[in-house]
Amino acid sequence: MNDSGLLKELLDSYNKQASLLWTVGAFVIVNIIVGIINLIAQYNIKKLDITVHKTNLQETKRLDLMNDLYKRMDSLRNIFNDNPTLQAELQSTFQFLSENGFYLKNGEMKVARECCDYFSTLLISQANKDIAKEKLFLENFKKEFIK
Repeated sequence: MNDSGLLKELLDSYNKQASLLWTVGAFVIVNIIVGIINLIAQYNIKKLDITVHKTNLQETKRLDLMNDLYKRMDSLRNIFNDNPTLQAELQSTFQFLSENGFYLKNGEMKVARECCDYFSTLLISQANKDIAKEKLFLENFKKEFIK
C-alpha cells in the first residue's frame, strides 16, 4: 500500500511540475513575442523620426533659399540698375537657380525663370519695361510659395 501512495504522490508532483513548466514556458514565449513587437515598433518610430527630421531640414533649406531668391528677384526691379549691373544680377540669379533648383517646386522655378527671362529682354530694350508685370512676377512667386 505504501508503494501505491508513493507512486500517487510522485504522479501528482510530476503533474504540478509539468503544469508549472508549461506556465513558465508560455510566459517566456509571450515575453519574447512582446519584445519582438516592441523592437519592431521602436524601429518604425526611429525610421519615422529620421524621415521627419530629413523633411524638416529640406523645408528649412527651401525656406532660406526662397527668401534669398525673392530678394534677388526684387533687386532686379531696382530702377537704378544700369545694363552691366542688371546683367551681373541676372547671371547671379540664373546661377542661383541652377545650383539650388533641387529645393524649389516646379511652379516656383517656372515663375523665377519667367522673371529672369523678362529682365533679360530688358537688357536689349528698356522700352519693354512694365512695372505692373514686375509686380505680378513677385505676386505669382508668393502664390506659388504659399501652395
